[in-house]
Amino acid sequence: MGGGSWGVKAIKGNFSDASYSSQMVCGNRIEHVIEPIDLIAAREHGHVLRGAYLDAFARLENAVMDQIVELESDVTPSAPLSGKLKKLAESKGRFNDGKMFNVKLEAICRLNEARADIVHAVLTVMVRYDGKKSMDYRFGFQNACDSSKPLKIVTINDFKEMAQEAMQLAGWLKKQKATAPAAPASASA
Repeated sequence: MGGGSWGVKAIKGNFSDASYSSQMVCGNRIEHVIEPIDLIAAREHGHVLRGAYLDAFARLENAVMDQIVELESDVTPSAPLSGKLKKLAESKGRFNDGKMFNVKLEAICRLNEARADIVHAVLTVMVRYDGKKSMDYRFGFQNACDSSKPLKIVTINDFKEMAQEAMQLAGWLKKQKATAPAAPASASA
């Protein structure tokens, strides 16, 4: 190194005299300011939405049990909802519109599966960012009883729609009137 003004000693001197502050940045400073989401408020919001859905689902489950009682079925109130739905499906011929009844029972089964995942899991808040700001948040539920199930991701709108659907199905089911069971065919003839 030929000595000159930019020799090793000169460079060392320049760096050792420098104070490490924002003034050392060349050009514009790059800032990554991310607008934070209040995770406590988001978690509380999730619990409120979860509670609203579970309340609506309880009304639906009550409507299912009312139909089981009306059918004079041998299913006990403590039986799992899936067993009660199976009994209703077997009795669909006793209701006016059997085809629509199947569609509605399938919807109830879907809501029951979602309910199981939501009830048996810890609510996790998941925030989506676009690089500069938080866009929205969702809720994740990993079923603790069945870890082989994939993580269930539920948005705010999903919760609202599921609660509304549960309430509509409960209202529809309460309006259904089962007919008397068909009398067994007589063996005498």
